[in-house]
Amino acid sequence: MSIWIDSDLCELVKIFVNKKWQDKHVKCYCRERSWQSSRFIQVSTILKDMDIHYELYLGKVQLHFEGKYRNEEYKSFLRYLREQVPSHEGIKWRRWQEMHQGLCEINYEINTEKELEEKLTKIINLFDPIIEKFVSENRTLFPNQRGQEVIPNLTYEIKEELPTENLNPTINCVGNIPFDKLLIPTYQRPYKWSAKNVNQLINDLITFSNKEQYRLGTLVLHKNEIVDGQQRIITLCLLITKILERIHKGQEKTEEKYKGIVSKLSDFSNKIKFENRYSLHNVVENLYVMDTRKDDFDESLLDFILQKCEFVVIQLSDISEAFQFFDSQNARGKDLEAHDLLKAYHLREIHQMTEADSQNIDIWQSQQTRILKNIFLTLFRAKRWSEGKSARYFTKDQVSIFKGISLKDGKRYPFYQMEVIAHIFTEMYANDPIRQIDQNHLEYPFNINDQIINGSRFFDMIQHYLSLYKKLENRGTYPEGGKAREIIDLTNDYEGVYRTGDRYVKNMFITLILYYVDKFGFEELDKVIPKFFIWAYTLRLESLAVQLASTDNYASEEDSMFRVVHDAKTPYDIININQSSLSHIECTKCERITAMFEKLNKYQRNE
Repeated sequence: MSIWIDSDLCELVKIFVNKKWQDKHVKCYCRERSWQSSRFIQVSTILKDMDIHYELYLGKVQLHFEGKYRNEEYKSFLRYLREQVPSHEGIKWRRWQEMHQGLCEINYEINTEKELEEKLTKIINLFDPIIEKFVSENRTLFPNQRGQEVIPNLTYEIKEELPTENLNPTINCVGNIPFDKLLIPTYQRPYKWSAKNVNQLINDLITFSNKEQYRLGTLVLHKNEIVDGQQRIITLCLLITKILERIHKGQEKTEEKYKGIVSKLSDFSNKIKFENRYSLHNVVENLYVMDTRKDDFDESLLDFILQKCEFVVIQLSDISEAFQFFDSQNARGKDLEAHDLLKAYHLREIHQMTEADSQNIDIWQSQQTRILKNIFLTLFRAKRWSEGKSARYFTKDQVSIFKGISLKDGKRYPFYQMEVIAHIFTEMYANDPIRQIDQNHLEYPFNINDQIINGSRFFDMIQHYLSLYKKLENRGTYPEGGKAREIIDLTNDYEGVYRTGDRYVKNMFITLILYYVDKFGFEELDKVIPKFFIWAYTLRLESLAVQLASTDNYASEEDSMFRVVHDAKTPYDIININQSSLSHIECTKCERITAMFEKLNKYQRNE
């Protein structure tokens, strides 16, 4: 059976591609409960255009030509590629989307992740140089491509590349956006917003509908062509249309009130042509999602969108500026990290910035990206594994796990009242004038499994766990001469510690310690850490090799140690559990780990 496309495989491909080729985009479609025949993973070529892309589809790695590349003007391009890479035993051209030879694939069924990486590398290394050579010799056919000799060092900040004093940004509410004049240029990527993006946008609009202004982002235009902001503009067009359908229903007053925006959206819709099949698929999917949310739509929400939601609109005067901006925003896939999205979300939830907020945000800004990614991944895994759920990767698709209680919406559901009470009491205690005398400090009682308070408390939480994680990495945290320090030193210094599988096990082990300390503090570490060590490193000793999937499956099992800690009422509920001894060992370069198991009476060598 060929390799199964799911969200885990998508994330693995993204990580692999971003490490090997930083200038490539990855697009996945693997909707839950969908057939494998409707799932795919796409990777861009050197062109800034997903109408031509590499794709994993039904177990084969392929090169696809779609959209405009089916047009007559690109026949010479396709003919050149076929001549340079003719069909043979290992690779073949075949029919695709009414094109006689519109697809080229490696004639090999992929069954493993390693095979996927090998075949993807093979097809990219085969075609990218050929495509690049043809583009360099046919600039008129590819006017939107910027050669490396022209822009050798693209950056991601427009302020470093463009004369910003000439940009003249303006703030426009959605109702004043000239939808009827907007155009989508050919160099734009396909419409890729999914149901998750649409639901998140609708949720955010409802959550912040009581604000006087709500910033949706930046809309960059060149002579009314959308350079940046296409995804939101198309989605808003669809959403406003659906809300209008919901509230009209023969209401003459509302039809008269909104006839201006109806006319503009109609003109915009008539000009859009979705030639790319995935763009069309996403439009249909998102319209369906909006239909399922129709009970959330009313006139007040529409007025909020049209009158209070805003874009920063930038008009670029020169076409080269437009291409440069488009390249700098999109070409290298320099997408916002998941933690960047959370930072923006929670900043919007802060009503009034305090000195403590500023300090926390300064600390955040000073952290290296890898440290922020690691702390979010660790917290994500601790929370998910303790609930018996998979947690291989933390991506933008999972940011909702770090969104919680809004203190602005006026809602107080019973299940999170304890967090609200703790928040209010901590604030009252800190602001009591007596604190200026006794200098006491009361920290908010963070717990990984609790609901998050949006805004300032979120940044307090990240600072709290950054500090805790750093403390757990310091061997001085553990009692000198005790079992805990001996085991921590061992896991940092045995022969196989730097192997990938061993790092997976160690990360699981440290995540478990953090989860325990988060719940019980530093009580009884000399007694619980040997229990954690036996549990975590049993997986290592019993396996010749450990994959990420191995640790994820092991940690999310119903009887895993994460569940034991989750259900424990005191440390002794953990200390008193009985753990089985090892009967055999498969691991190499694990002699010191094995010796520790013997010392803890959990393994006996056969004489």
